[in-house]
Amino acid sequence: MSGRLQSQARMRPTEAAGCLGKPVDDLYGRRIGVVVGFSIKTNGDVDSLGVDQGSGRFAEIASERLVAYERSYIVVPTWKTELIRVTEETTVLRNRLLALQELSKDAEDGGAPGLQYDQLAVQYRGRLAKIRESRDKLLKEIDARMEELDRHDQAMARFLVNVNTQFRSGEMTEASFHLVREQCGGLKAKNSKEREELAGAHAALLRRADSEVEEQQARPEPPRPERTAEREREDLAARDSVLGFVKFDLGDWKGGR
Repeated sequence: MSGRLQSQARMRPTEAAGCLGKPVDDLYGRRIGVVVGFSIKTNGDVDSLGVDQGSGRFAEIASERLVAYERSYIVVPTWKTELIRVTEETTVLRNRLLALQELSKDAEDGGAPGLQYDQLAVQYRGRLAKIRESRDKLLKEIDARMEELDRHDQAMARFLVNVNTQFRSGEMTEASFHLVREQCGGLKAKNSKEREELAGAHAALLRRADSEVEEQQARPEPPRPERTAEREREDLAARDSVLGFVKFDLGDWKGGR
């Protein structure tokens, strides 16, 4: 495939100036708008791009969510970037707590005070609780996005019924009717792709949450958890089951445009 995918997390102002007027699409090939400006961080990197979305709507999109491809920009949905953050931070904090509990037990066996270990464990648990709050918020946002896509599809379905009626009544040519149906079908397919990924991410997050609840009920305060090879595999599988829904194939994106 021709073209190169390039992150814009460290875009410089000279590069941003050259992107003015370029189209901006979402990850599923749907047009979002056109770049009309940019803002700069204190370190000189580009902080965000201003996008004209039409009908007077303006959006500011962080550079970390932008990927350059050929002559356009692709915007990664916020729910995908948040999903990566929540999943990876949860895995790291859980692993740190396990390691800390083992170190604390070793210190107790050697007669050393465990106060520092306890203080750090409280800190990690506090951060983990915050991440879980973010996860719950993300689940609600995913639900809201799927409902929004359903409303769009319903509106398009009503539109197509009206178009089909006009075609059958002889008001619209067959060529025009097939063109309209093809364009709407392409948009529906893009919506379906996002809905599929949203549903998969939602299910994976719920599975992770359920597994944590079951683990707490089975072992509320384990004296010394074993960091076994089996546990390592479980953590990696749980992380990968979520991250699998945030990866994308640019070939699929381009083919759906």
